[in-house]
Amino acid sequence: MKEYHIHTFGAEKETAAALAALIADRLKANVKQSVPLNMAVSGGNTPKMLFELLAEKYTDKIPWKFLRLFWVDERCVPPTHKDSNFGMTYTSLLEHVDLPSDNLFRIQGENNPDTEVIRYADVLKNELPQENGFPVFDLMLLGIGNDGHTASIFPSDLSLFESDKTTALVPHPETGQLRITLTGKTICNAKEIAFFVTGAEKANILSEIIAQGQASKKYPASYVSDSSGVATFYLDGKAAGNIPNK
Repeated sequence: MKEYHIHTFGAEKETAAALAALIADRLKANVKQSVPLNMAVSGGNTPKMLFELLAEKYTDKIPWKFLRLFWVDERCVPPTHKDSNFGMTYTSLLEHVDLPSDNLFRIQGENNPDTEVIRYADVLKNELPQENGFPVFDLMLLGIGNDGHTASIFPSDLSLFESDKTTALVPHPETGQLRITLTGKTICNAKEIAFFVTGAEKANILSEIIAQGQASKKYPASYVSDSSGVATFYLDGKAAGNIPNK
């Protein structure tokens, strides 16, 4: 069974602050070794809160030039589109901090999806260390949707945890919107994975995932752990509400 590390905080902002501190600590540790931190981020409202906090509190506290930023998934839309994960990250964080443009490796959602999914796999192959035939991220930030999806791997796409490809093109199961996502083996090859989850609407799903019973197997997030078999959760009190002995 995988190992879960659970960190619970009272409010959303406290949870975001703890995760911001984690990013700062990991980055400073890499700086001491004169190596960059390769981090992959997700989209959505919860990471937006984290990015805004980083922009507000850590502009001068983080050696940004040592951070190399990648994306876990992206909607197949231009970066100026309201649905763009890159666009959200840019307006919330990137335009406020001194992160070199050469350190940004975005999924180009405006490109032809069939060619972009291949191009981004090549980017990861060329820009990151490789182990077990997959790229290695130092830190990956993930969320969990109300249906238990993570990245853009939905309950109908569990086969993506068995795929030998690095990236995949998938439609949203309800809207049909195309998305490019890292596959399960790529995600689980990361050195460290941190889930950032808030809100009472996630409480039941989280309790089932962490219990690791039969009910958890329908949720993509339940298949995620880092290369050492650990998944770490940063939760607010509402999201953690149904977890026993949290």
